[in-house]
Amino acid sequence: MADSIYKTQIKQKIAQFEREKEQVLAHLDLVERRILLLQQALVAMDVKPNDIQQYDTEHYQYRVYRKQFNGKITQLIQRVMKSEPERYWRVLELAEAVLIIDKQPNTPVSKYHLNNIGNAMTRLVNKGIVERIVVKKHKIIQWKWKQK
Repeated sequence: MADSIYKTQIKQKIAQFEREKEQVLAHLDLVERRILLLQQALVAMDVKPNDIQQYDTEHYQYRVYRKQFNGKITQLIQRVMKSEPERYWRVLELAEAVLIIDKQPNTPVSKYHLNNIGNAMTRLVNKGIVERIVVKKHKIIQWKWKQK
């Protein structure tokens, strides 16, 4: 009689372990699928910027988002231009000076830096902080701090 009670308890324990085994295998399958998904995400993120930028057009830039400047660009430009208020600046010169102030002195100036500086300068002109000088003969655009 005692043997039948032990057999029943052992069978119940076996059934419990079987259920736990099914749950663990289902969870393991879920974890493996998530690992595979994350590995695919790493592969997708491992694209070189040049591979993306080769498809840029005049009106649209394909790129992975990355901030070009650490600080606020208009504030950095104003600091640079206030330091030499009488000087006429070109976009390339401004970009180099802003990168130095932004603690990125060894960063090469890219066309994205130039576009960002140009857009910020347009905003500053609209606010009346900076004036724009265009030399049409040589197709040169220069910017100067507006004296108040």
